[in-house]
Amino acid sequence: MRSAPSCSPRLPGFPDSHEPRIFGRFVRGLTLHRPWPWCFLHAGKRVENRRWPAPAFMYDEWIALHAGEHFDAEAAKRMQAGDFGQAARGVLDAGVVHPAGVIFAIARLGPVRRFDGGSFSAPDGVRPVEQDRWSFGPWVWDLHTLRPLPRPIPARGRQRLWRLTDAQCAAIERETGGAG
Repeated sequence: MRSAPSCSPRLPGFPDSHEPRIFGRFVRGLTLHRPWPWCFLHAGKRVENRRWPAPAFMYDEWIALHAGEHFDAEAAKRMQAGDFGQAARGVLDAGVVHPAGVIFAIARLGPVRRFDGGSFSAPDGVRPVEQDRWSFGPWVWDLHTLRPLPRPIPARGRQRLWRLTDAQCAAIERETGGAG
């Protein structure tokens, strides 16, 4: 006997009921080239630029921010030259450390906007995020409620959004005091 089809088919990447969570909510990892993680921690960066929009099911969910192995030397030079404001100029100062292969913070995903280089487009009834020096698109992800981890968690990054392990989720909750 064949089973009845599911009322809600599982979409690729869509969270299921057995997926690891933090604070009872879904979470995905997002790998950033270094030195962009440093900018989240020390220079006030609160948006992430991607070539693709975030999936709608991730809005208002947690994103585990991961510092990848790759170091974007061109971006670091632009930061040091002041293209991203005074706070980012210290990115290459002596003694500045750029850890790789770790989850360094978590943040909640807010609105995701399309940026055409001159202005944002937003769905009807949604106020676009303010353009700032960090926004260059083509998709700008607003990351709010940034919570740096006192001790970064080792992790292997991946492209696009990726699933965390149970152990990584437990470590994030320990590092943040368990309060979401």
